[in-house]
Amino acid sequence: MNGVTLILAAIAIFLAAAAGIMASTIYMFRFAGMAMNARRPVPQRRVRGALAVACLLGIFASGIAGYLGIITLMYHGARAAAPAAA
Repeated sequence: MNGVTLILAAIAIFLAAAAGIMASTIYMFRFAGMAMNARRPVPQRRVRGALAVACLLGIFASGIAGYLGIITLMYHGARAAAPAAA
């Protein structure tokens, strides 16, 4: 792997993680707003609250996946750059 490939792969992983975080954040606030609306029936509010919590977990999952993806990429890049041990 050359340096340009590593940089482009890291950027792709970062953008995918950032997109997941942004989408989950938008939907979390949307569902939380619906869950706090007193005019909605209680079962519907509970479902929307559960979806808001699921989106919150999605934020953490996207961040962790991005972090681990870039760390893994750095590890394999370092292994490819290291001379072969005899």
